[in-house]
Amino acid sequence: MKFFNPFVTPLLIAVYPVVGLAQTVNNIFDAGNLIYNILEKLGYLFWILALLVLFWGLVKFINNAADTKEHELGKYLIVWGLISFLVLVSLWAIVQFLLADTLGISATPVCYITSDGNQICS
Repeated sequence: MKFFNPFVTPLLIAVYPVVGLAQTVNNIFDAGNLIYNILEKLGYLFWILALLVLFWGLVKFINNAADTKEHELGKYLIVWGLISFLVLVSLWAIVQFLLADTLGISATPVCYITSDGNQICS
C-alpha cells in the first residue's frame, strides 16, 4: 500500500487545516482575519531573524578585527540585517495599508468561555 508517499502526505497535511477550520470560518472576512493573524505571527518571526542576523554580524565584525575574511563576513551580515529591516518595514506598511486600512481587516481578539460561563478575551 503506497498511501503515504512523498506526494500524498504533504497534500494531506496542507488540506487538513482547511477541513478543521471549515466550521469556524463563516465568511470571507473571518478567513481574512485568520490570514492576517497568521501573517502577523510570521512577521514577528522574521523581525527576530533580522535582528539575529544584524547582531551576529556585529559580533563577527567586532571579534574578528584582525582576521580580514571574518571581518568582511561581519560587514556582509550587518548590511543584510539592515536591508532585511528595510524590507520588513516596507512589507509591514503595505500589509497595514492593504488589509487594515483598505479592507478593514484587523487582528481580532481570541475569546474563551470558562466553565462558569464567563467570557475571557485576549
